[in-house]
Amino acid sequence: MITIRQVEALVWSVRLGTLSRAAQRLNAAQPTISKRLQELETGCGFEIFEKRGRKLFLTEKGKTLNVLAEKIFALTSQVEDLKNDETPVERSISIGVTEFAAHTWVVDLVEQIRSELPHIVPQISIEHCGILRDKLVRGDLDLVVCPSYTHDANISSQLAQEIKFVMVGSPRYFSSDQKYLGHDLAKHSFLTHGPIGAIGAVDTWIADIGWRPNEVVQVDSLVAQIEMARAGMGLAILPEPSVSTLIKSGQLTEIDIERNICSVLYRIYGRKNELSSSLEDIVDIIRDICNFDNRGQYIAERHASNRDQ
Repeated sequence: MITIRQVEALVWSVRLGTLSRAAQRLNAAQPTISKRLQELETGCGFEIFEKRGRKLFLTEKGKTLNVLAEKIFALTSQVEDLKNDETPVERSISIGVTEFAAHTWVVDLVEQIRSELPHIVPQISIEHCGILRDKLVRGDLDLVVCPSYTHDANISSQLAQEIKFVMVGSPRYFSSDQKYLGHDLAKHSFLTHGPIGAIGAVDTWIADIGWRPNEVVQVDSLVAQIEMARAGMGLAILPEPSVSTLIKSGQLTEIDIERNICSVLYRIYGRKNELSSSLEDIVDIIRDICNFDNRGQYIAERHASNRDQ
């Protein structure tokens, strides 16, 4: 007889890509997950996985079984709702965002979820985009909102917003009336929020203009990047809404380069075949709420407040 435990093991193993991740998600030991899958194969009478090197791949019948397993898994959730007098079961959903989102629209998101989906408990994780992507793949996060990147077939995405980025530096070293070439920037450090390459459009632009920074300094705070750039400690490539007031007031210079920085697309990412009704509802709310221009000047105000202390 096929059991729900076996179906869960298959669903999460396929969604997360490895037995170890599935075991972590289901709070079980990896041998337990392996045993459930073996029992499922025995019950079905055919092989679900085939091994190629160190990796496991679904057989053709395994793929068909996985589609059915997803449907069974979804129906099981609906049965759980019925068991609770049709009241949706309270559940936590983990959402990963970058610091820029935390400064602008995340508070509105949490309030909207609490208002429209009171049975959902949003758990917000704020990290740079590289860490967010890894956590999504591992199953530590349900949804991620971050700059666009190339992902594998197990991840799906929807557009959130297009953001203009600008390069800024200290007015003592740069003039807004002058155009600069990549080699003009060589002696300056690059203040980056996370590893180089985390935002593909920015990484490509740096290579295209031929800029080889004197030093790369990872600064995990947007406000600290702004302050360090203003003090002449390096150049930063930042979302335009977060620094526009400081540029207008002359505290930062927007550095004019022959080749403009491409706008960065922020997208909502989730694991394929896992968008339950609750997750789909939250994706809809994110698309409505997500506005990186909203309260963008809060960053500048906080910057000014920190400077005056």
